[in-house]
This record gives sequence, C-alpha cells and structure tokens, in this order.
Amino acid sequence: MAALIDLLRRWPDHPEGLPVAASLDPSGLVAEAGRHGLSGLALHALERSGARLPGPDAEQLRRDALGFRAASVRVKRLLGRSLDALAAAGLVPVVLKGVPLAERLYGDAGHRASTDVDLWVPPADAARAQHALEGMGLRAAPAHEPHHVELQGPEGLVELHRYPIAPFGELITGAALRERSLEAETGGRKHLRLAPDDELLYLAVHATNHLLQRLAWVYDLKLLARAEPSLDWERLLSTAAETGTAALAFYALDAAARLLEAPIPAHVLAALRPSRWRAAAAERLFSEERLSSAYFAGHRPAWVAAKVLLAPRPWPLLGLAWRRFAKG
Repeated sequence: MAALIDLLRRWPDHPEGLPVAASLDPSGLVAEAGRHGLSGLALHALERSGARLPGPDAEQLRRDALGFRAASVRVKRLLGRSLDALAAAGLVPVVLKGVPLAERLYGDAGHRASTDVDLWVPPADAARAQHALEGMGLRAAPAHEPHHVELQGPEGLVELHRYPIAPFGELITGAALRERSLEAETGGRKHLRLAPDDELLYLAVHATNHLLQRLAWVYDLKLLARAEPSLDWERLLSTAAETGTAALAFYALDAAARLLEAPIPAHVLAALRPSRWRAAAAERLFSEERLSSAYFAGHRPAWVAAKVLLAPRPWPLLGLAWRRFAKG
C-alpha cells in the first residue's frame, strides 16, 4: 500500500488510523509527500493525530514542509502583485487553482504546493492583461498552447489564460463557466473563482490532462466534494456533456473515489463513465502504485501511450503534438 495514499484516504475523516499507517513506511511517506507537494499537509496531519516518525524522517518532512511553505508565500506575493496590475487596468480575472484554492480547501496554503499563478480573462481582454503583467517585469515565452501564454520573471511564473483549458488538445472556451463565476478575495484583493460544480469539473479535467501525476490534484477533488455538500451535480453532468469532457472528468473523479474515498455520488460516476474498455484501462493506468510513484512523469513513452489511449478524439491531440514539435 502506498504510504501517502493511505494518509490521504484517512485524512481528515479518520485520523485515528494515522499513527499505525505512518509507522509502516515512514521514509516512503516522507518521499511521496515531497514528490507530490503535500509535505505540509502530511506534517500537519501527523502532528494532529499524534503520529510520530523516526528522527531523520521527521526532520526531512519538516524541512520539505518549510520549503513548500516558503514557495507558497512567494506565489501568493506574485498573485497579489498580478491582481493589482490587472485591477489598475480595469480587469478582474478568474483565479484558477493555486494559493486561493489551497487556503479554502486545506485551511493553510502551506499544506499544498503552489508553483505558479493561473489567471483567466476573456479573450478580448487578453492583450490588455498581458501588457499589464509585462509592466511588472514579466516576459512572455513563445506560445505553445492555444489557450494561455506564460509570463516569467524573477518572482515566478504567471499563466495568463484566454480560455480555461485545452485538455488533450481540445479547446474549452468556458464562456458559461465565467458567467457563473463567484466573487472572491485573497489578501484583500478581489478576483473571481469558478462556481463549485464548475471548479470540480475543471480540476478533474486538469488533473486528467496531466495524467494525475500529482496526488495533490486528486486530493483537491476529495476536499472540494467534502466542502460543498450542496454542489450541483446535475449541472456538472450537463456542463461535462456540453464541453465533451465527461470521460476526462470521470478518470480523475473515479481515482479520487476509488483510492481516496472522495464522496463522489455513484450516479455521477456512472453518468460520466466512458466505454467499458476505457474505464478498465484507466483503472489500470491510474493504479495506486503508478500514482504514488508518479510513474508517467518519468516514462515519456508510457505518457504518450496513455494520452493517446484516453484521448476523446485523436486529431486535436496530434495537432497539439505537432505544434509543440514545430516550435521546438
């Protein structure tokens, strides 16, 4: 049994089992938590449950957690500066993932690694938003994706989205998602966030697009489903059907339910489920062992094969591969 998955399955609903779980493979738990950006959460959960790790493992977990916390502070600072720059240009973006999500779901941004800032503005505002962010000293990288541009600077990376996501090369415009977005605030700065059902769908599709190679992305789904008991599941199903993302959402939500005991209703999984052979393939591809080891991240041929196998349609994925090849 993968040590980190065992912890994520138990926490926060069954903390009484963590002391025994932590004693089974303490070094593995620390390594996996670091690999998946969840050292802060693991440290918090073990301390709250009274679990103890051997001295060297405890020290390594503490150091990893401090490193991720420092990174989250830098990302939050960059988010604040970015929101200020956009506000000065008269723009209020949707903030996707990142520090605000960690603060809402985990209660502490240091419990979940955040590496960059993701902001979404309408396509008509994208040029003005990019100009505002470049005024901070950020510089745009050559565009490889149709839906966002990456702006890099000494403080970190900002992904400026014209569209929320393009999973497996399929562009999702997301106009309805933006219309339903909610007002939010981080660090005293106003922005927007997706409605709960749209956010869960987006996070699931994003996780599948990256083949679930960070368990934090899968655990996000569990925490969001727990935090939103009145989540509009029927609207999620309708949006998934309209955007052609039902199968992509299934792969991540099924893994969250199957491996982490996320409270995803059975009828929702049944409605999202793709063909029998694709669902069976996904269960093997996204096994406990492969996810805990981030297997696909280290095996490029297997990554490509899995993407081709799970792609809703092959042509958009081939188009994305060609664009990346052509631009080097």
